[in-house]
This record gives sequence, C-alpha cells and structure tokens, in this order.
Amino acid sequence: MLRIQNISLIKDIVGLPKETLIDICTQADLATEGTVSDLAYRIWENIREDDDAQIRVLESVASRILAGKTAVTWYSSVGEGALRGAKDIIIEQSPFNPFENVVLPPIEQLTNNPVLIGAANGNTENQYYLRFIYKAGLVRDYYRDVESRPITKLCTVFINEETGIIEVRAEPKIAKAIAISLFEILRQRTLMEQHQVLAPFGNDIEVLADALAGEVIDTESKPEETLLDDFNTDQAEAIVEILAALDSYFDDEDSEALEENLIAAREVLGEDLLGTPLTAIILAGLQRVSMGSKKELRGQPLYDFLRPHLQHQTGFIRFSIPENGVVQPYTIRVGTKANSIVFVTPATENVINYVREKILI
Repeated sequence: MLRIQNISLIKDIVGLPKETLIDICTQADLATEGTVSDLAYRIWENIREDDDAQIRVLESVASRILAGKTAVTWYSSVGEGALRGAKDIIIEQSPFNPFENVVLPPIEQLTNNPVLIGAANGNTENQYYLRFIYKAGLVRDYYRDVESRPITKLCTVFINEETGIIEVRAEPKIAKAIAISLFEILRQRTLMEQHQVLAPFGNDIEVLADALAGEVIDTESKPEETLLDDFNTDQAEAIVEILAALDSYFDDEDSEALEENLIAAREVLGEDLLGTPLTAIILAGLQRVSMGSKKELRGQPLYDFLRPHLQHQTGFIRFSIPENGVVQPYTIRVGTKANSIVFVTPATENVINYVREKILI
C-alpha cells in the first residue's frame, strides 16, 4: 500500500518553503543551490521512479506536503455506516488499484472532471487519502502560431469510513465537483451532504474561536439592521450633520451649537428612527465593515461597541497547538457563505485534524 509521500507529485514539492527544500536536499545528499523550482525538480528527479526513496526523502514533510495553505470543505454520507467499505468500492471501480499505483492520464485527456490518480492509507485502515487531478484552464503561447496547453491542478480528499466524513481540500467551487466525482465512484451520489461549518456554534464565529481556544483577529461583517424603506435623503443628511456637529464640538467646545444641531437632526429623523440606535443607523449605510488587529478583537472598546449591530461574514481566527514539542500559532479564515475553512498559515495533518475534531462535533 502507498503512503502519503508516494502520492505526492512535483507540484506538491514546489509548494514547500525554500528552507524546507534545502533541508531535504541536504539530507538526501543533493546540491542545495538554485531557486525553489531548481530544488524541487532536483528532489523529484531523485525520487520519481522509486517508492522507497519517496518515503525516505519526503519523510520529514509527510505531515505537511498534502496540507499547507488549503481550503477545506466537509461532506458526510447520509445514513449510519454508509461509507463503510468505500475503499473496496474505489478499488473495484478504478481501472487500476490506486492504493498500489499512481497513474497519471495523458495531459491531453484531462478535462474539468476530476480524475483519481492515487490513494494512500492514513493512520488506520478506515482512514485514507485520495488524489485527484483536473484541468483548471489553458495557457496560450503566442509565437508564429498560437499554442495551448492545459493548466492542471491537484486535489486531496481525506476519508474516514468510521465517522462517515469526507474532507475535500480545494476551493469551495471545486470541492463540490470533487465530491460529486467521488460519490459517482462510490455509486452514492445522492447521499452527499455538505457539513455546515458554523451550525454547531450557533452560526457564530466567536463561538467557534472559543472552541478552538483561539482569538478573533479580523472580521468582515455586514450591518445587522437595515434602514427603513422610507429612509430619505434629508434623514441621511441629518445623520451626517450629527457627526459633523460632534467633530466641531471637539474643535471649538461650543456646546450650544452642538445642542442646536442635535435638536434639528432629531426633528428631521422623526419618531420611527429615534427608536433605532444611532450607531446602527450609521452602520446600516455601509455594505461591509472590516475590523482587524494583531491581537484579540474581543475586549477592544470599539469592537465591543459595534459588535451588537454587525453580522460576521468572514472571520480570521488564530489559535496555537503544539507541533513536535513546540507551540505554534496558526490562522484560519472562516467563510459563512462559502461554508468552508481556509488555512491561511500552512497547516500540517495534525493541525487540520485538530480543527476537524472541533468542528465535526
């Protein structure tokens, strides 16, 4: 059976940091000069035809090479135990045993439909990784004539048959196509159900941050309340006048002028809008409100003041977990519309597993 290193290709190696590639070259007694591409190609040429060499040379990055900066979407099979035996079906439905061989189709045969090229066991027999390849576009070269060649991309899928979870590591719009291809292989296409990332946390990014023992360090939100349909130009100008009056007061400390402006604005706004907090009215005129910090936003006065009037659309959460005995910080982006998690900091299998266990309650 293949291991993670065996289903990694040169595209995966190129994605590693240069310092890591230099370390791999040093351990493998390969030259360490050149660009990232030079180093990656040198490593690949040394291991491409040798399964044992792949395992040995890439051992130090086995937990990172299929992880890294990636978007993750989870799907679950409907029905208890529906995924049990999926590995056998995958082997039976494939023209080759993907757990024993990696087979790349001719590049001219690739389409936007993902194709399974290999698979590797995880920590148990019921956990494993699948690799898919697909055409993501074309590159055109203009010389005497126009020549085109496909742009190819790889995707990793992690499956846990016991829990019935399928994890697709790809952008959300691609993840669905990958999931459909997989369920077609499994003859279970109608049993696909996307996991709602924030549902267990009341659709609240802050609650997810607490579950991860993390900090909310950046948010993009929309106003929770909208203005009334009859909110007119005069009322909008009245809000501007209030803000301008406050600015003037801090410049000249003329409290009488401030009071006059506030009374005038009150008359224009009318009784209906006076029941709405001024902060909510101001925010309602904005399509998006972004707030960011190098530290936890919660507890900061401005964030706490505005928070009751905002609905988060995207949030960045920073958390720390130990890796090889050293506590390391990681950042993820949570998208409520895309219903996915993006690892902004290059992740390891351990980090993805930590987030997975917290989210898939």
